[in-house]
Amino acid sequence: MNATENPQPVKELNEEDYLEIARLGAKLGVPIPLAHVVIDVHDNNTLISHYEQRSRSWNRNFWNLILLIATRSSGVATNFGAGYLSVKSTDTTVSALADFQTWPRPAGDVNISTHGIQAGIGTAAESFEGYVLATLCANGTGANQLVYSAASALVQDYVAGTKTWTVTLKRLFNNNSAADILVTEIAITGIRVGGTKYDMICRDLLAVPQNVAVGLQLTIQYPITLVFPA
Repeated sequence: MNATENPQPVKELNEEDYLEIARLGAKLGVPIPLAHVVIDVHDNNTLISHYEQRSRSWNRNFWNLILLIATRSSGVATNFGAGYLSVKSTDTTVSALADFQTWPRPAGDVNISTHGIQAGIGTAAESFEGYVLATLCANGTGANQLVYSAASALVQDYVAGTKTWTVTLKRLFNNNSAADILVTEIAITGIRVGGTKYDMICRDLLAVPQNVAVGLQLTIQYPITLVFPA
């Protein structure tokens, strides 16, 4: 299954652009959500590698969900894409989510790779229309499979001086297969109430793929930050 449909490439932004977005948000009193990807590889308690980059590919699903929940709109779900206020699940089902109780939660369950933070080995370009990883590393011990831990407890931190909230999503993975795994893409996919649909809200192609050798543990974190005007 492809990661994109009618791809609309995510525009390249350098660090100065992100800082300018944050500066304008603070100036205008409009909180701007910004996120990083933080990836560590451990051998027991020994850090093997550490990597960070901006998380930039929050997709149409994410922004449509924000508008649907904030307004309790019934949505426009006859299709998916520009002009439609809908959500596209990883099984390609298109629907509208007007009820807050159906909001897909991003936490992942133990030994489950259908939702939560996910890892993959695909290289398809990032896309605003993306709704699924290009090539998921499924839960397991076979080739290019990882053992998925349950999501760690959310970490919430507030800095009063800068009026900044940071909420961090975190999940651990173990490579119990017989070969190294080169992780090239990661995502956050929510599970809806009832557990029958999964909705990806962001997918990041790693600028520097991360190698997870046999027997090592991968940790993926998404620190998401908002600076409030008051």
